[in-house]
Amino acid sequence: MDWTVFAENLKKYRKENKLTQDDLAKRLNVSRSAISYYEKGTVEPSIYFLINLANEMNCSIDNLFGFNREVSIELPQNLTKEDLKPIEKDFKKENFEIDDPKYYLEKLKKTLIKVQRSYLELDMSKKRTDRMYEELEMSKKRANRMAEELEMSKKRTDRMYDELVRTFNREERFEEMLNELTELENKFNYKFNIKNKGKNDIEIANELTPNIEDLRNKKLIEWEEKYKNKDYNNITFIKQYGNVAAGLPSFACEEVEKFLYLPQKYFSPAYDYFALTINGDSMNKLYVDGEIIIVRKQNYANNGDIIIACILGEATCKEYYFNKDEDKHELIPHSTNPKHKPQFYSNDEIRILGIVECSLNKILDREVD
Repeated sequence: MDWTVFAENLKKYRKENKLTQDDLAKRLNVSRSAISYYEKGTVEPSIYFLINLANEMNCSIDNLFGFNREVSIELPQNLTKEDLKPIEKDFKKENFEIDDPKYYLEKLKKTLIKVQRSYLELDMSKKRTDRMYEELEMSKKRANRMAEELEMSKKRTDRMYDELVRTFNREERFEEMLNELTELENKFNYKFNIKNKGKNDIEIANELTPNIEDLRNKKLIEWEEKYKNKDYNNITFIKQYGNVAAGLPSFACEEVEKFLYLPQKYFSPAYDYFALTINGDSMNKLYVDGEIIIVRKQNYANNGDIIIACILGEATCKEYYFNKDEDKHELIPHSTNPKHKPQFYSNDEIRILGIVECSLNKILDREVD
């Protein structure tokens, strides 16, 4: 929709009433910058703003967009009663007499104008509803992603708690052993060479508690062995390629680095998958630098998807959103680093390679005992 007429009407009303942008913003309960954007026609206002503005200007929403123009309808000349006989019954239902055909055609003309206005308002409402639906769909995906991250955090916290409990129990047992050895030293006048003596609890716990990375690598080796033993019903493999940038686009090597052997249950037979290593910090709210991600191959995306895209021959990982106002593909970072900003690309500048399903660690953490 062309917002030029609306922008001009808004600016004209403000100037005729000698209001500053700040004055009008306070009356309509919006920011001054919002009024500035609306007057430039660069941002589409919400339905709530349009209703408030129509009340402020004492006009209809139609008038804001210049839809109050007369509809030009050519009226037939020299009509007779014979020509109007097909609609005579309808007029008689309302006790009308067909004496002047032009009178009833004028009524028909006004009815058509009302129908036209109703259609335009319905069309605008549909577009607003579609936009709200897309925003809700994006919010739903973000909420689901946050729920998954919270679930992973809970599992990690539970695992850390279990490790701390085991460490505490080991410390108690270790203390008992030290006391027993001290008694023996005193009894037999002999000094034992104690390996961990002088180390703090954290150092001892780190030696006794298995590292999470060791557990993950052990699980990968276990799945690889199962595949080599022809357990094809439960284990499959995907190819891992080079790095993908979580920052400015960077080259993704086409050469396969290695194969990842993973449980079949995490993959749909209808799609192909591949793995990439995240490089950079523009997506560090979702994935850390160096983390491996699992990608489903496809050349299209929905708003809110985390995608792998090829930008002028280079690959990048971002959240996807199609900006209808700019007619551009918007790639949105998720970073704690404020230098990363949304990037906009035209159709001929971007090629979608796939949708990020999850990280490799997410699968491993579900499977690690």
